[in-house]
Amino acid sequence: MAGRANRFWERFSTREALFIGFCATFVVLGRAALRLHLHVPGHAAATLTFFLLLARACVPRFGAATLAGSIAGVLVAVLGLGTGGPLLVLRLLVPGLLIDLGAALAPRFATRPLICAAIATVAGSTRGLVFAPLELALGVDAELALAHALASAAGGAAFGALGGALV
Repeated sequence: MAGRANRFWERFSTREALFIGFCATFVVLGRAALRLHLHVPGHAAATLTFFLLLARACVPRFGAATLAGSIAGVLVAVLGLGTGGPLLVLRLLVPGLLIDLGAALAPRFATRPLICAAIATVAGSTRGLVFAPLELALGVDAELALAHALASAAGGAAFGALGGALV
């Protein structure tokens, strides 16, 4: 089992691991800076998608954005920078995974702003989809949970596209 773990970490050089760590730190700093109550759902998705796309564009290996998202999720949960507790890790890991999948489908995405924006739109729209099953399990009316999920997904997609266009 120890051999498999070493092979995973050998995929990233020290420079790449540091860059992924810096991108994860900037995601956390962006969330801390955007804790303002703007009453606009998804406004933090711009910094999230920007730095996850930047991590994947500069570290051309599958798993770079997922690793940056999972590190950021753990840091955000530990520092208490959001609501949701342990689901915060999932909330930041899923966009990273979608960015990695999008980068696998379009390998030269970093040179095309429209493809970056499209990948970031999909990644940013996952915000509402993570909490919708939890709201349904807690007994929230299905119509209200769906409306909340769609509003969060639409806001996250719009701000995600903005963050993706900046890459």
